[in-house]
Amino acid sequence: MQKDMRYRLLCIGTLLVTAILLLLFGFMAKQNSSQPTGAQIVVRTQANHETYYDTLHTLTVIEQNGKVCVLKDGNPWIQTEISVQALPEKDRTMLEKGITVQSEKEMHQLLEDLGV
Repeated sequence: MQKDMRYRLLCIGTLLVTAILLLLFGFMAKQNSSQPTGAQIVVRTQANHETYYDTLHTLTVIEQNGKVCVLKDGNPWIQTEISVQALPEKDRTMLEKGITVQSEKEMHQLLEDLGV
């Protein structure tokens, strides 16, 4: 009788521990799924750069060494052959301060307006 009771308590204990572990794992999986993963980050491509606003990077059009350049997150990204000296005074002043754009489409439009 005593052995039978121990066996039952052992089975019930095992079932309780298993149920608690399953609940914990389910709760942990739910918490982790709400955090962004690499697969959930939108990546800019050439195909959709016209409509995509790049919130992950800062694009700034500036003057560097007498030429119009584009910085991405403060680092040189695109060097054009547009001479700043050939531009109107208003454009040169804006380029000295840096012109921040919101997307590649805006950057291409600005470069086109400046003479690329």
